[in-house]
Amino acid sequence: MRAALVLNPTSGFPHRRQELPEALDALMAAGWTVDIFETESAGDTERLAADAAQQGYEAVLAGGGDGTVHHVANGLLAVRETGRPIPRLGVLPLGTANVLAHDLDLTPLPQLVPRPLLIEAAQQLARSLTAWIDVGRVTLADGRQRHFVCWAGVGLDAAVAAAVENQLKAKGALKPAAYALSTLRELGRADTVARYRLRVDRSRWSGHGVLAVVSNIRHYALVLSMAPQAYLNDGLLDVVLFQGTMVEAVVPLMKLLTGLHIQDAAVGYAQACRVEIETDPPRPVHLDAEPYGSTPIAVEVLPQALPVLMPLSAASRNLRPHSDAGRTTP
Repeated sequence: MRAALVLNPTSGFPHRRQELPEALDALMAAGWTVDIFETESAGDTERLAADAAQQGYEAVLAGGGDGTVHHVANGLLAVRETGRPIPRLGVLPLGTANVLAHDLDLTPLPQLVPRPLLIEAAQQLARSLTAWIDVGRVTLADGRQRHFVCWAGVGLDAAVAAAVENQLKAKGALKPAAYALSTLRELGRADTVARYRLRVDRSRWSGHGVLAVVSNIRHYALVLSMAPQAYLNDGLLDVVLFQGTMVEAVVPLMKLLTGLHIQDAAVGYAQACRVEIETDPPRPVHLDAEPYGSTPIAVEVLPQALPVLMPLSAASRNLRPHSDAGRTTP
């Protein structure tokens, strides 16, 4: 396998980056050749991924967290529009949370005793099959479009993501601490609650709420089971709306730990191919925890749009069996 590693040198924890040489050794021992391209900005990440696709690499590895995966995927999907073959997307989990990597069995939940997680992830990648997965595409009111692999969020979490981005740029704050502080601030804001109007395929939802998420994967924020019925290859996105005031949404939000929120009367849940979301007042939007404009937005699924390196254990759980959308290759 000839692979390009698009590496975010500032992502995640320093001790994880120290494992990178041994992780690359594990890939090379499996017959891979890996060329490293370091980034200086998010724009670099997308450009380098697209360049790697144009240069005929068989795989492009995102060396970072979910944000790095987001930008690499958008670079690869831009090449898709030209009709050229898309390299496989692989994840080397160097970020803070690595939610997609966790769903793909490339990293476990955080451990009390440190383990060489990056080396284990590289070994898993070397044994992975190729699965074609769905992605989401978001269109803003001005016509701009962008893709997401994990989720599109509107409201509370998007406001937190934007605040964290500003804090990291201004102060170099630690990301977990920045998320915690920003969440507390947003919970106290008067405009956290907005009036939501959603068109979910042919259905219409409306009412006050605090958060809407359109998810392509099952988990959210690593341990929250946002979309427990999601498959990566079913041609559908899972839509969740937490309705009511902030106080009324507390119990459903707590149920995220178990996935039982989708049975709560205060939560709207459906699977759909297309979702339109409007809010009054306009609320911020994030894609894969990266801030991206504000409402209104239209979200649609692109079935089988992206080839991803996926361990067999993850494929058996995240791909719908016997689905026409579930193309896999060794």
